[in-house]
Amino acid sequence: MVMIAIFTIWSIFLYAFRSMKAYWEKCYPSKPRMARMKKALYIGSAIVLVAMLITAFFLIFQS
Repeated sequence: MVMIAIFTIWSIFLYAFRSMKAYWEKCYPSKPRMARMKKALYIGSAIVLVAMLITAFFLIFQS
């Protein structure tokens, strides 16, 4: 049950990230300020992914 929930959250997040990235590259081809913002977006998504992993491990070990 926990694994199904985690997989669903992961797939939703990955789909959202892919669509956001595609939209970003379509709207802002390459500007220096946008590149900085894109880097911030990547760092933020990495932090979210790590937080999700930690949460997943806690849920697995508690059950």
